[in-house]
Amino acid sequence: MLVLGGFLWRSEREKAALRRTVEAAWERAFASLSSDMTQIDTALKKLRLSSSPALMGQAAAEVWSRAEDAQQSLSQLPFSGWLLEDTAAYLGKLGDYALALSRRAYQDALGAEERQNLGKLGDMASTLNARLLELQAELDGGTLRLGRLGGAERALPQGGGVVGGVVAGTG
Repeated sequence: MLVLGGFLWRSEREKAALRRTVEAAWERAFASLSSDMTQIDTALKKLRLSSSPALMGQAAAEVWSRAEDAQQSLSQLPFSGWLLEDTAAYLGKLGDYALALSRRAYQDALGAEERQNLGKLGDMASTLNARLLELQAELDGGTLRLGRLGGAERALPQGGGVVGGVVAGTG
């Protein structure tokens, strides 16, 4: 009985340590996602306000790079299913659109339609960024745990809506 009790105690300790390690990895991925979204939001604002082709190309390339990083971080989170598909789709389409704009920015100035699209995408990025920062504060404060899938997943913002209409046909 004593040996069995010791084995169970040790097993529970190892399980708890593993759970803490996994949750720490999730929290790092979420912090990275939040940081990438902040940088995307800033780069989109720079892109919309830039008049220099070089600065526009640089800002668009940064949006593309950060969108790729954000998608990677999102994929490391313990969520799945339809709830995050819109956010992942938003990041993918945003990255593709930014890459196309970065190539185009060096050839000629962005037109009114591109600037309008950037405004809509920027508004979505700002909204998504604000919600991620709120969630990061909740994680830091201990009121939200990524290990509790149901509540945390429902709390995550969705990135869809505006993307389909903005990016459709720009590929």
